[in-house]
Amino acid sequence: MANDTWRTPPEVIAFIESKFGEMQIDLCSSDENKVCDSFIDESADFLNDDHIFNTNTWPGQIAWCNPPYSNPLPFVQQCIKWAKHGYAVAGILNFDPSTKWFVELINAKALIMPIIGGRIAFLDGDGNPGKGNNKPQFMFYLAPFLAQSTQTEYILKGDIYAK
Repeated sequence: MANDTWRTPPEVIAFIESKFGEMQIDLCSSDENKVCDSFIDESADFLNDDHIFNTNTWPGQIAWCNPPYSNPLPFVQQCIKWAKHGYAVAGILNFDPSTKWFVELINAKALIMPIIGGRIAFLDGDGNPGKGNNKPQFMFYLAPFLAQSTQTEYILKGDIYAK
């Protein structure tokens, strides 16, 4: 799917880093669309549990995940595993509370941050804002070792792109 390789805009990463701290590893990336120097690409397979213990990062650091939108469930489940092992994991997905992966995040006590007032313009392979994003997004944050309760914080799109 074309949107499986869309790049996260730097404004989204800057917004998340302003809230939680510097990203240390990009969990679903490639050399072309990584948001951190350390990243796991498709050939390395983020879904392999070995990465939880064999990375250049350590528990307590923050990981980023913009998973393939064609099948986000296994990636969300893996993000939850990382959080259970002490990593903080932030990510972005389409806002669809009817999906199993959304329920998994709720059950894992994620901070759910729906983006209101517009949609994120992901970047194409050339770094240009892509067209055709017809779904709203939300960001999530899984605290190290998971939080005690789920929280929701609405984020204005304009706050993400504020300079």
